[in-house]
Amino acid sequence: SGILEFEQGTTTFFSASQLVDNQQVALFGTQGSIAFELPFNPPIDTPSKIWLTKDDKKTEVAFEVCNQYTLQVDAFSLAILEDSELPVSLQDAVNNMVVIEKLKESDRLGQRVSL
Repeated sequence: SGILEFEQGTTTFFSASQLVDNQQVALFGTQGSIAFELPFNPPIDTPSKIWLTKDDKKTEVAFEVCNQYTLQVDAFSLAILEDSELPVSLQDAVNNMVVIEKLKESDRLGQRVSL
């Protein structure tokens, strides 16, 4: 579990565990929410779904069947073969690791830390 506070005043709370055979992601904002069905390991033979809720109206969105890990490898391979940009920058990955390391530091110290 962790709390991320941002300069503009927004805060993110999260909790992650592996206690049960279940996957859930729900994002809540000031104007609505998004819920993901099996976000990390969706079946490759069934469309993935999300539910968007705004103003008490819930909308289901289904995505084509795909293997998300194959798509990631294909995009990476194509970037190497064609010497092109990756869909997500290396800096984005580095920034994510910095946040993860700071969360670990905060846990170790038992106090807030800044980036």
